[in-house]
Amino acid sequence: MNHPLSTSLRAAAITLALIFSASAWSQQFIVSTGAAGNTYDTMVRQLATACQSETDRPIIGKPSSGSMENVDRLVNNVVPAAIVQTDVLTYRSRQDDLSHIKVLFALHAEEVHVLALSETRKVGGIAGFGGTALDTIADLRDRKVGAWGGSFITAQVIRLQSEIGFNVVELPDEAAGLKALNDKSVDALLSVGGSPQAWVQRLDRKFRLLPIAEGDAGKLKSIYRPAKLSYGNLGQTGVPTVATDAVLVARDYKTPGLSAMLSQTRFCFERHLVELQETPGNHPKWQTVSLETQPKWPRYTAPSAPVAPTSRATAKARTKAE
Repeated sequence: MNHPLSTSLRAAAITLALIFSASAWSQQFIVSTGAAGNTYDTMVRQLATACQSETDRPIIGKPSSGSMENVDRLVNNVVPAAIVQTDVLTYRSRQDDLSHIKVLFALHAEEVHVLALSETRKVGGIAGFGGTALDTIADLRDRKVGAWGGSFITAQVIRLQSEIGFNVVELPDEAAGLKALNDKSVDALLSVGGSPQAWVQRLDRKFRLLPIAEGDAGKLKSIYRPAKLSYGNLGQTGVPTVATDAVLVARDYKTPGLSAMLSQTRFCFERHLVELQETPGNHPKWQTVSLETQPKWPRYTAPSAPVAPTSRATAKARTKAE
């Protein structure tokens, strides 16, 4: 039989642990990223290193399955911030009210890769005759296009916006996608990600990229921006496509402490961007980040006049000097 005192002590210990956990959570700026070790996760860790002495809360990356889970975490207030693709925000805004989600700063462009087999210049018909040539994405009308992860959402958005009307087949990953393409159970794959994508670089000339022609790209301009792809392993350079932006978004906080946290993080990002780009070993996508990028989603505006935020460390140093 448990002694009443030991039971009380145990309950008190649990209560203190919960309080400590909540306190620790409130003292960190949690950013929902992506798969551990991948682009989003790596860039957040490198940003955290640059900003570790300049913000009141350390920046901590929280791995996830991708943009859809990141939006779920934001909507449910599980995290204050996340990296997502702007086309995923557009897609989700048709289902959920995302007016409280704002861009803190834009990161890099993520290009749309549409991949087909080189040998199937024509599909359908007999021995390649009587079918439709797969020369551009427009030729995929009524065909099957495989996609996975956040790319499944991108494929849906492009299908609707371009009015091409291909059929999107959801697959678990790129390995399953390549198998489906080789087996001809899909006619093409659609993958969105910062170029060069490692798995595409491993392919040979059995595969080729389908361009997104100017006319189709024009129908996508409200969400995507023009881009080009070059892969020496495929023997292709300057292939026209479109890109979505990877952006760090946050909930539109108004309270002083939380809004200061957002302002400090943005200020530190802007202050250290060149350092992040020039530090040897940092992720190559930092090279494509620009403060001039205008993301296709509303920006966060601090509730008061913008002032260069002062971190706790800076405030202490200033007090000591005075």
